Amino acid sequence: MSKFRIDTFMSHYPCKGVDTYDEIYEPIKMDDDIPLSIIEVKIDNTSKNISVPRHWHRSIEILLPESGGTQIHEDQGNRKVYPGDFALINSASVHELERADADHIYHGYAIQISYPYLCYLIENFEEITFTHEYLEEDRKKMTDLLCQLIKAYDSNLANRRLIVMTALNRFLSILCNRYMIQKENTIIPNAIDLITNTMHYMSIHVFEVFNAKKTAEAMNVSYGYLSRKFKEVSGFSLGEYATRIRIQKAEAELLGNRHTISEISAICGFANVKSLEREFKKKHHCSPTKWKQEHSSYFMPNNG
Repeated sequence: MSKFRIDTFMSHYPCKGVDTYDEIYEPIKMDDDIPLSIIEVKIDNTSKNISVPRHWHRSIEILLPESGGTQIHEDQGNRKVYPGDFALINSASVHELERADADHIYHGYAIQISYPYLCYLIENFEEITFTHEYLEEDRKKMTDLLCQLIKAYDSNLANRRLIVMTALNRFLSILCNRYMIQKENTIIPNAIDLITNTMHYMSIHVFEVFNAKKTAEAMNVSYGYLSRKFKEVSGFSLGEYATRIRIQKAEAELLGNRHTISEISAICGFANVKSLEREFKKKHHCSPTKWKQEHSSYFMPNNG
């Protein structure tokens, strides 16, 4: 039985956003213990759809035709790929596929690589992209490696995983060493959306002791990338912003007169009272109790 997944044209996937995007975000589903998934794609006149609609991935996707050709429509332009060649689609690139020739059936494979694996393997993966122009010698070598990968992936060999991973890593090595380029304006707009979502996440988890790595996992990015982009966009480090919103919540709780200092430290995500007092003194140069005494009079009802 084939180990490939069959393309369903992503009809069951939700749209990205509500009013902003019409394109479909297709999450990549990994198979077994190998950090990639391979989808068998067939486009013909008998298919429910004669094209694969506009969609995008967080990771890269590699198309390898077996028969017929496919045309890739991207915002950057259109290109065709035929058997004996491959086409790489970059992270977050919205694309649509259709047959390159209306009279021929397209049959091929879409290799989707795990996003966390690429982040682990390639430093600052979110900030780079790959060119589509390759030296002929490299193109042939990379195509051969992809063919080896697909053949081993669909086999029952005892060393199946080793062959797949070796071919994958050799392919990525050539790609990264010769065809990797820095994205332009990486801070806008993707990073701003990321930081906005991060701030919202931190605000609704303000009662928890702050954990930067857990926050990065929740945002599905690496800690290093989130930390760097958060500082660039907001001007604060993750820790500084976490402390800032916790102090603001502590101030509100102090003026509310509903809880003790010990309770407030727990409610606001501080490890203990000493931690609250230390951060409070950094901002106000006094203890929470003294600050409360000095500011409560502004909120007391006027009985005169």
